Amino acid sequence: MAKKKYRVVRRRATTVVTGSTVHQKHDKGYKRIFSKKQHFLHFLGKYIKADWAANIDEDDLTLIDKSFIDADFKQKESDVIYRAKIKGREIIFYVLLELQSSVDYTMPFRLLKYIVALLKRIFNDTPKEKREAKGYRLPAVVPIVLYNGSDKWTAVQSFKEYLQGYEQFGEYVIDFRYLLFDLKREPEAAILSTEQLLDMAFALDKASRGDVERLLKRALETFRRMETEEQEDLLNWLRHIWLSDIQDESENV
Repeated sequence: MAKKKYRVVRRRATTVVTGSTVHQKHDKGYKRIFSKKQHFLHFLGKYIKADWAANIDEDDLTLIDKSFIDADFKQKESDVIYRAKIKGREIIFYVLLELQSSVDYTMPFRLLKYIVALLKRIFNDTPKEKREAKGYRLPAVVPIVLYNGSDKWTAVQSFKEYLQGYEQFGEYVIDFRYLLFDLKREPEAAILSTEQLLDMAFALDKASRGDVERLLKRALETFRRMETEEQEDLLNWLRHIWLSDIQDESENV
């Protein structure tokens, strides 16, 4: 009699293909976590290590629905955008979840398009008399790239370096830098120095096959101490990342 055998295969993250949106479960698993304010603030404070992160609390953050922006954003539905206020000034955080197996060397230009689309929408939605006033200012946009590929990130991190001959023109060319979190280069000990939901997701994501069982046991211990909502988020993340490719094989006995 034939007996079914189940084998779990971990999915390797991929990126957009031939211009159409590929809704990777990996991307959605992270988006669900980052869409919760407390996890986003934990990410800023622990992994981005920005001084200004200490001046933000959950009440200062608003998650932005990207559907109102531009067509470019529809190709990257896993990305997360927050509006924040720091000392009364508005800031936009654009978090690009670059969950793919290789470095994207076009990143500076991609981010420029997204930033311009954001600012264009904000400008157009501002009443004409207000945006044409002398004191009007657009919000700062802070781009952040979360990358979990195996290869070290080697794309340039400032936009001017993406321009030919930028050295000749100094400050007279467009420039910005993006913050980068390169997950696979983050030491496990640093990730697990705290054991919040995002920490366990990061640790499991960067784990080698030999470390998976050990980290799953640790994740289970953390799971037992979590609130119900966080337990559901961790379970959903595990389903998206670890159990998405269950292959059903037949074996004769």
